[in-house]
Amino acid sequence: MTALMPERPQTVGNPRLHAAIVEAGLTYEELADDLRVAVKTVERWVNEPGRRPYARHAVAVARVLGVDPWELWPSMSRYNPAQPPHQPQTDSAAASAARTARTALERLEGVDITTASPTEMALHLGALSMTLHTVLELLGETGGAA
Repeated sequence: MTALMPERPQTVGNPRLHAAIVEAGLTYEELADDLRVAVKTVERWVNEPGRRPYARHAVAVARVLGVDPWELWPSMSRYNPAQPPHQPQTDSAAASAARTARTALERLEGVDITTASPTEMALHLGALSMTLHTVLELLGETGGAA
């Protein structure tokens, strides 16, 4: 079976996701294997306009690709990734984790839980979970339950 390459899809409904997959150097098949989903599922996320994954999959895709889920699916949140808060750039892993934590916290503090959708809340929870795992890794701790 040949690997499905993301370089030349017939249609691209989500160019952000397509670009992130290409930038990560992955095929649709490799991403699907990492996520334990069908290759057809990844193809649909990329090729069908407006197609969005479940929140748990959006967070997992973002983690594998090393990006924020809202960058891949901005319509899943009221947060506008075109205008992120000012963040100084640095190569430090600790600074990167702090920046990610700060962004996740700013988003969460801006959520009106009385009107937020379950998908939006799940994305926030996933982003916070990913951030906490990163912080624990930096501290040399394991991410599992105690």
